[in-house]
Amino acid sequence: MTSHYLFTHETEPWMEDVKWAQDLNGREYIYAFRFLIGMRDISSTTQQQAATKSFREVAARYADYNVTTFMPLWLFTDQYDLVVPNTVQDIVIAVLCMLFIAFLLIPQPFCALWVAFTIGSIDLGVLGYMTLWGVNLDAISMITIIMSVGFSVDYSAHITYGYVISKEVDPRERVRDALGDLGWPVVQGATSTILAVAVLADVPAYMIVTFFKTVFLAISIGLLHGLIFLPLMLSLFVRGFCTVGSRKVDESNMTITITCPPVVPAFRRQPPPDTRPPKPSTHPAFKQPCTLHESSHFSTLQNSPSWLDSRFADGFETCPNSTILDAPPLVPTRQSNVGKRHRQKSPPKPPENFKY
Repeated sequence: MTSHYLFTHETEPWMEDVKWAQDLNGREYIYAFRFLIGMRDISSTTQQQAATKSFREVAARYADYNVTTFMPLWLFTDQYDLVVPNTVQDIVIAVLCMLFIAFLLIPQPFCALWVAFTIGSIDLGVLGYMTLWGVNLDAISMITIIMSVGFSVDYSAHITYGYVISKEVDPRERVRDALGDLGWPVVQGATSTILAVAVLADVPAYMIVTFFKTVFLAISIGLLHGLIFLPLMLSLFVRGFCTVGSRKVDESNMTITITCPPVVPAFRRQPPPDTRPPKPSTHPAFKQPCTLHESSHFSTLQNSPSWLDSRFADGFETCPNSTILDAPPLVPTRQSNVGKRHRQKSPPKPPENFKY
């Protein structure tokens, strides 16, 4: 009778809401059924999550009946429930990965901790300003926030590395070196990235606009941390911890060791000895012919008188076994532009009483 009533035309709308089955005796019974409930005030995501939670709590009270609540909106509310813990988990994992890389690349571990602290502060600032800008925390914004961790590393890690490798002792001078070397490149990188994503600001799509807003916030807050907050914190709280050396060196106690490779002497082939006979020459101051004797460095006059200075004997002709009469002294000539002494090019004139 019950089934007859349920299958009449008066109850035809319920036919899709009731499922019948038969037991072992062939009797029919209601295997499953469903009913609809109207809701109101569920326009926001927070209200939708609250409604989902309330329905599931009621269903949990009657676990014996296997009560299940369903609505197409539940697909999104379940996603909303997972966004917050997944976002926090992903940010923590990303910060730990960046901290590990900072430990490898930055010489001072204490400064690497400030890099991780700055990255966490940048992500926290992005989450806060997203609310003021009308961006909800959903799957799209979660992905862009995780991507923003990579943008925030550029500003904090580079400035910290510049502070560490500075050779100055004063923290203010170290900050000045870091900003002077890396400040302008960081500004250029941030500006170019903002200009690249600025074309997405006017696209009428929620996903694209959310991406632009999140990236813009990450770059702006990261640049603010890298140029202002991080150098200030390093100069105030780190000071002498993040150092790798100093420019001031005591030169009095400095020892310099120079090691040179052994020098292999180059053996040059000596020219063959000159076997030519000596050149005969006749000097007006000598009685007999004299010959020019070649020496290794200087040539000297043999049997020279006392008035001839040996310093001007370079290149003069030597005549062994000869007699030299008195002659006026030789006056050397000077070359003003070189400053070296030169002998007279013409031979001295013999005295008036000289006779051959």
